[in-house]
Amino acid sequence: MNKIVGAILAEFSKDNGIEALPEEDRFEYLTSYLTIRRHFSRALNLKDIVVGKGGDTGLDAIAIIVNGALMTDVDQVQEMLEQNGYIEATFIFVQAERSSSFDGAKIGTIGNGVEDFFRDVPQMTRNDDVQEAAEIKAAIYARAPSFRRLPNCHIYYVTTGKWTDAADLVARRNIETAKLAAPEMFDVSFTTYGADDIMRLHTSAKNAVVRTFTWDQKVKIPSISGVHLAYLGYLPAKDFVEIISDDAHDGIVGGVFYDNVRDWQDYNEVNSGIRDTVLSEKKARFVLMNNGVTIIARGFKQVGDTLTIENFQIVNGCQTSNVLFDHRDKIKDSAIQVPLRLIWTNDDNVFDSVVTGTNQQTELTPEQIYARTEFAKRLEKHFESYPEPVRLHYERRDGQYDRVAVGEKGRIVSPQNLIKVFAAMILEEPHVAAKSYKALRLRVGKEFFLEADKRDPYFLAALAAYRLEVQLRTKPLRVYKSARYHMLLAMRLLMDPLPLPHMNSKEMEKRCVTMIATLSDDVKANALIQKAKGVIDKVSGGDLSRDNVRTIPQRIRS
Repeated sequence: MNKIVGAILAEFSKDNGIEALPEEDRFEYLTSYLTIRRHFSRALNLKDIVVGKGGDTGLDAIAIIVNGALMTDVDQVQEMLEQNGYIEATFIFVQAERSSSFDGAKIGTIGNGVEDFFRDVPQMTRNDDVQEAAEIKAAIYARAPSFRRLPNCHIYYVTTGKWTDAADLVARRNIETAKLAAPEMFDVSFTTYGADDIMRLHTSAKNAVVRTFTWDQKVKIPSISGVHLAYLGYLPAKDFVEIISDDAHDGIVGGVFYDNVRDWQDYNEVNSGIRDTVLSEKKARFVLMNNGVTIIARGFKQVGDTLTIENFQIVNGCQTSNVLFDHRDKIKDSAIQVPLRLIWTNDDNVFDSVVTGTNQQTELTPEQIYARTEFAKRLEKHFESYPEPVRLHYERRDGQYDRVAVGEKGRIVSPQNLIKVFAAMILEEPHVAAKSYKALRLRVGKEFFLEADKRDPYFLAALAAYRLEVQLRTKPLRVYKSARYHMLLAMRLLMDPLPLPHMNSKEMEKRCVTMIATLSDDVKANALIQKAKGVIDKVSGGDLSRDNVRTIPQRIRS
């Protein structure tokens, strides 16, 4: 293996706690993470994307994204539809080989595997992971009338070699792409990556995004508390597109819209109007007709009119950015100017107020509102207060730990996951956690995650979930994935079977501290998980199918 790729693999393995796995498996995790990261900016749980050995249909990883969320359960598809009123789906398939060369036969194998995945009646044997992904796929296409556009299908074939555009390999890739595109079920791309691409993708994922550009049409905004510097002005569209383009110039740099409350809305009436202006003879009026873009940068340098921004976010202007990027080849020599507001600040309160103020026309989701509360900020610090062996990291903002050394990435807890595991373990609602995240999300700030709540129950649920997830990666417990929320309830009842007191009480704090102590001990935690497994075996009768598991919460307590 290329020495640099080997070093990247070693670092990645340590960060994700997979050092004990064979090199082949670890390489699959690395390449799957790097490629899927191009399309999904939030924290990734590797076990949710890498499919098991045997019956994998020639694929190492499958990721399905709907409306910006990674689908891990078939019921999430309907939740996304109800939440947004439409479906925008992306399918990602990855095959990784440590080989120093690309193989035409392997390209065919990958194409066959993807083709079979989309068949209603597969010809290939599917393992549980592939079957679960296929069920999610079926749920998506069952809601085809709600598609905003055709789904995207991205295929990646990664080796440690170098892609040289050899005629026979390019032809084989084109054949497979055309074959997959023929049914017109999705828009397909087939990308081949070598060692140089692995290094580039790793650098992009690891390091803060830095862009340098010249901006002479600007005015400085007078001093504002909490703001280091701010400018208003306009920038040539071609220069703005350079700022948002990734290193390969074939996509928008990952994560730049983390804190924009709206994702790309495709070519709806408004965005079609922006496109028509860009492509019309009236394009010079764009600067007068468009509300422009707001960029907040955490790092900033300036030499005359040459500016360097680092770790920046586009908090308003996602739609404008996507339209301009889509038509980048047509605006290279145009007179289009983009209204631009650039703010350099490291003050979270300023950041929050700008995000909210520039998006007042859009209703914020409960999670986005919650992330800005004092309780959420205190919860984040509470998680960090625990000693290193059990410390977890609460990801109040999507992607906030992407470029921070936190050790094992599996210790990062997203708000969405915390809501689910808290409901399962503390509220005793594992069936709701497994089936209806939307129902829980709407209760945030009303029934739980309240300012007066003790923070220990939330950490307790997160720690129990982390301990359990580590065990679910092992082959003996892998089949219990469908019952993970019910296992969390069983674990809590085994430690403390009495009804829990009010969330704001000293008694709740005291009892949670005792349970956290149990989960902090490796031996005791693993023994507890084995006992919880026994409980699930008993109440499920050995039937771990999704439908059966969701009917057993009351039987766990009894």
